[in-house]
Amino acid sequence: FPPRRSSDLSGPVFTEIQANPAAGVPEWVEIEGQAGHDLSKWTLDDGSIFRRIPNGTGIPAGGVLVLSRDCVALRTAWSGASIPCATPEGWNQLSVDSDAVVLRDSTGVKMDSVRWNHRSWGDWPAGRSRERISALVPSEDPASWVASTAPGGTPGWIPAAVSPGLSGLSVSPERRVVVPGNENRIDLSAPAGQRVVLELYDLSRRRIAVLWN
Repeated sequence: FPPRRSSDLSGPVFTEIQANPAAGVPEWVEIEGQAGHDLSKWTLDDGSIFRRIPNGTGIPAGGVLVLSRDCVALRTAWSGASIPCATPEGWNQLSVDSDAVVLRDSTGVKMDSVRWNHRSWGDWPAGRSRERISALVPSEDPASWVASTAPGGTPGWIPAAVSPGLSGLSVSPERRVVVPGNENRIDLSAPAGQRVVLELYDLSRRRIAVLWN
């Protein structure tokens, strides 16, 4: 399941939101864009309160950046994983009932936005994030977002791409941190008779190995 190509995007967009994390885990939003894209003087807002992204922040080699009020606590919650993360100035708590996140560039132009409410989105799943099914689908459409199958969500990395119409597929690594010489269990399930190819990529999108075919 090859990762999405950030080069397909015209600019950074939201790809995952965690507004209802488990106790002790900070809220976060994830954006995806072309590696090296400078986010200095960009802002994250809810339509009224603007939170400035620190100068010098850019999209890392993996093409994904997480914004959170506490990057250290976020990494700790994922066993010390090196999640690419930045903290906007003055983070405000997200609401699971009705809220919005808007990403604006250094000139104030809106690059992407997501607005949700209980009536159109339903209950926010406890402890789980909402993932955009593709960075190329409309962000304001509730149908573009699904509850993460991974507890807590997948901050800082892109989940497996699932072919349209294919259901019953899940890929879940035991740990995101990979230590050479140590085993890391990967739970994989797929419909009977479905061909599955599991590939390993590094953060620059280079294929390192075919783990299963």
